[in-house]
Amino acid sequence: MRHTRSLIRLTLAVAVALVWTVFYSSSSSAQKDRFGKPDTCRIVVTQDEKTNQVMASVSIFNDEDLAAMTLPFRYGNGKTPIKCDSIKFRKTRCEYFDMKTKLIDTLRQTMLIGLIADMSGNKPPMKKGDGEVARIYFTVHKGKKFQDFYMDTTLIKPFNLLKFVTPDVKGIYPAFDNSRALIKGGIPLVSPSEKKSEIPSKAGKEKEAKKSSLKQETLFEKKSRSLGIVIGTPADDVLAIRGKSPYPTKVVGEDANGLIVEWKYPDGIYIMRRSTIGGVTCYRVAEMKL
Repeated sequence: MRHTRSLIRLTLAVAVALVWTVFYSSSSSAQKDRFGKPDTCRIVVTQDEKTNQVMASVSIFNDEDLAAMTLPFRYGNGKTPIKCDSIKFRKTRCEYFDMKTKLIDTLRQTMLIGLIADMSGNKPPMKKGDGEVARIYFTVHKGKKFQDFYMDTTLIKPFNLLKFVTPDVKGIYPAFDNSRALIKGGIPLVSPSEKKSEIPSKAGKEKEAKKSSLKQETLFEKKSRSLGIVIGTPADDVLAIRGKSPYPTKVVGEDANGLIVEWKYPDGIYIMRRSTIGGVTCYRVAEMKL
């Protein structure tokens, strides 16, 4: 009984340490590096359709040492006939970490991986590099078809989102690449050609254009346009043009493509959503407001 109570206390202490390290770290912008390649989290899926087994390899590229990270992912819509069996860290970059937690929510079909390199005072942070940090194993239910989908990052309440933390407790919101994270369920995703029916008619476009022309351009929008920033501009380009925001990145919502974030500058705010243009998926300017 005494051993059980000690274990509970230790588990609570570890959880509090992870929350403090990640939540109270100061925040950098969603694309940290103004020059060079931004820190990135990638998921690559391998699927054996004969055995119904799926393995998702989670990799991280970082150009500075990392002390901790939270990796929240979504692997279904809550009703998708797929089961998360296990999460493994053996023979990965973070195998030596003092803390490796995993929380799988089978109802919402989400998972939260929490990693802290050193809680004992003698473990180094994860060095600069690129490589695997976790392997996630799934089983697809036999005989049941479902819509193909891409594994994605997500926001897990109250404040768990994709984030890295440096040894000096600086927060980094990395880029996310799930272009090779497709899980096939037998019902293909809708192709671009099949979406043509959703394209507004010529009359509809003219109506929208007329409505837009009635909207007065704000000074912030005018300045952004003069700098080359318009709706659809990639977040990397905004960062290169305007530099890092002096304010913390704020998560303001979530849609089917991932988190919606707010980049605040002294003269206005850019709302960033993840979208695909020309085959390139990244965060882009979706709205400008004062």
